[in-house]
Amino acid sequence: ATSTMAPMRVGLATPLLVWLPVVICMAASAPGSTASRAASVKKPRLLSTAFEPLSAQEALIQLAEQTAGVEANDVYGQGHWLQEFELQLASDFGKEAAMFFITGVCAQLSALCVHAGGVGQSAADPLPRMMRPSFLVHATSHLLLHEEDAARKLLGFTPLIAGHRSHPLRAEDAEKDLKRLEAVGCRPACIVLEVPHRELGCESVDFDELVAFRVLADKYQVPLHVDGARLFEIQPFLGRPLKDIAALCDSLYISFYKALGLPGAFSSRPGCPWGVAPLLARWIC
Repeated sequence: ATSTMAPMRVGLATPLLVWLPVVICMAASAPGSTASRAASVKKPRLLSTAFEPLSAQEALIQLAEQTAGVEANDVYGQGHWLQEFELQLASDFGKEAAMFFITGVCAQLSALCVHAGGVGQSAADPLPRMMRPSFLVHATSHLLLHEEDAARKLLGFTPLIAGHRSHPLRAEDAEKDLKRLEAVGCRPACIVLEVPHRELGCESVDFDELVAFRVLADKYQVPLHVDGARLFEIQPFLGRPLKDIAALCDSLYISFYKALGLPGAFSSRPGCPWGVAPLLARWIC
């Protein structure tokens, strides 16, 4: 048996690019005539965990029917379906813009790059960023544990670990590090706050603590990025509409595949002086 990966482009209700495993199964040859051996060979099947198995012919016919009347595909972040989806998402979260990414890793690393480029660029900024950009983060962050250390090794960031590993990051813990950096004339590119903390059994800060982080970010003029991969699931605990939650952060990552089986999306806070959404476009292809 051999296995490969084949791309399949589908409509708005599903990811822009879905990778379905194509498994070619060949039955074991048994003694006998060539005809009997040929009859024992199973037809190739296109398999998906979400749907009943289809033959390659059936899958292609369905794809042709689904795309009938479509004049152009969504390609490299451009297309009517995709842009309508992004506009709807921005409206639902009360944001100025939203941008779709095929993976959350790409979305959040892109956010770090944007925030690093936005700190210390103005002549009026009294606290330029460190020569090697940094970000304030909890020890159990997804960026540190589940992304092959890409922020450090690929992008050259220095993670600044804040708070206690055994409980969610608190604003008072983050402020201790911000004060130390301020004392030497530096500050991080952004604060990364995971809501909820996956590695702590999805324990989360409450809404009042989110407000405290917003106050802290404004006080030290540091962007607040929220890793909201499980924001839909934790929203009932926070007890506020998604718009109220999103309004507290400068940038926000949300994931659809955790509950809905779709990839992630990314949105930016209205009035964010670093212009997050337009700058992200360079990293989505």
